[in-house]
Amino acid sequence: MLRFVVRRVLSAIPVFVFGSLIVFLGIRMVRDPVAAAVHRNVTGEALLKYKHDFGLDKSWYSQYFTYLANFAHLDFGTSLTSQGDVWPALRSALANTIVLATFAAAIYITVGVTLGVISAVKQYSWFDHVTTGLSFVGLSLPPFVFGLFLIFGVGTFYINHTGATAPLLPITGMSKPGSFGFDAVDRVRHLILPALTLSVQEIAIYSRYMRTSMLENLNADYLRTARAKGIRERRVIFRHAFRNALIPLTTFTAIDLGAIAGGLIITEQIFGYPGMGKFFLDALRNADYPSLMAWSMVVIAFVVIFNVLADISYAWLDPRIRVD
Repeated sequence: MLRFVVRRVLSAIPVFVFGSLIVFLGIRMVRDPVAAAVHRNVTGEALLKYKHDFGLDKSWYSQYFTYLANFAHLDFGTSLTSQGDVWPALRSALANTIVLATFAAAIYITVGVTLGVISAVKQYSWFDHVTTGLSFVGLSLPPFVFGLFLIFGVGTFYINHTGATAPLLPITGMSKPGSFGFDAVDRVRHLILPALTLSVQEIAIYSRYMRTSMLENLNADYLRTARAKGIRERRVIFRHAFRNALIPLTTFTAIDLGAIAGGLIITEQIFGYPGMGKFFLDALRNADYPSLMAWSMVVIAFVVIFNVLADISYAWLDPRIRVD
């Protein structure tokens, strides 16, 4: 198992390097960092000094490896917008997105997998038919539409029909205006609506994936053999079928969670949540090259790391995958 893990980690390094190189060159082709940083009326002498101070007069590969070395030390340069270090703002946005994503993932993975398992075990029952119908509704409902419905329901509708002066749940931000310090209850209240918005489609996807995977395993020959040996049905389902049914789900989960580092752009915009999505849009809107580059590098790192974790999960769930 250790050799398998080491091999997967080493194979992820060139993937990260290649991905970061493509992003590095792509951003530079779209927007010249010098043109983005300096005023158009700057003198030629000042321009040369700026290039020399930031190493922009060197070859592209020299700049790239310098950036990689700085990335390893969490040095992402200076923001062109705030004139401060990129990392503190990026770290705060990343932390906020991870909190929201973790809260939402706990909801949609738990609910989706549970519904999928029950639907497979009770195939063609009323529960299976209802779950299937609701899954199609969830898949066809864009998250931003569901988010707007939630805002209308707990905001405008609730206030107009109850006489309340405030929404039932907070509909923007991540803390009460004017509050100081950390309030766990207030933070959770602010997370509920964005998390539900993220969960509506994901629950449908996970339930369909899990139902299909469970049905494939429940009808497999090895489970018929287990039943013939007198093993209890509960043990057959949860000890054997459920564990093997999780294997194809790990790929989707790893990619899903890894991509979340890029920010939940639409959801964060709807609810005014200061995460990676807002960070990206602000950097893009202001042509903030260092911030865009930092955002891209963090996203690539997360995707690569979570794909490695998916491979390791495969090996833990199914030892046959460890074989060379």
